[in-house]
Amino acid sequence: MRHAIRILFLAILLLGGLGLAREGLRAIRNQAYVLRYTEELSWAAGGGRESAGVESNAAEFGGREAVVFGVGFSALGGLLLLWAAGLALGFAGQAGLRVPPAVYRGLAGISLATLAAASLALFPVWRLRTLPFYVVLLAFTLALALPVPAHVRKKAFPGAVIAVILAGMAGFPAFPIFAGIVVFLVAGTHLLVIWPKLVPPSLSPKTSTLRTGTSRPTRRIP
Repeated sequence: MRHAIRILFLAILLLGGLGLAREGLRAIRNQAYVLRYTEELSWAAGGGRESAGVESNAAEFGGREAVVFGVGFSALGGLLLLWAAGLALGFAGQAGLRVPPAVYRGLAGISLATLAAASLALFPVWRLRTLPFYVVLLAFTLALALPVPAHVRKKAFPGAVIAVILAGMAGFPAFPIFAGIVVFLVAGTHLLVIWPKLVPPSLSPKTSTLRTGTSRPTRRIP
């Protein structure tokens, strides 16, 4: 059963990656792309929520903007294909084929570069509405890099989740914040594969956390 689920997940990654890459290449070739989406209209009546129908909307991209959008879609599709390749290597390792660790690190490095390219293309820095995406990435990075107390560092992720909820309730676009959380977690996973020593001491299993909230390294008995 577990093997069948993994094969299904592999098929989803392959089909999704090929589909996104195809859409991206089409946008680059035509220098035009129309992103269609639907929005549910609703109103509150009699203390309950009743749907008023579904409205179809479309966002049009043309010229340079369409090319950048296509690059982002193609990079995102390539990212899924790279993950499918990593999953296939995992299957090969379980089947008895020895895969050197350098292959996994190299694949993780290429995947991380592809993730960065997709993020920059789909969330351009020069757009004001995509700035929350980079604010989340910067906040999480500073929370891990700066010498802040462990209890403060552990509140960074719940704080970002609360920000997504509050932004949605206030009518602001919450998707860039949510995407920033997802990208940070995915990028962090890649970095841990490439560079395991990147784990902060306060989050490392080699440290013991006392009730006071401070972390001290565990002494090794010779």
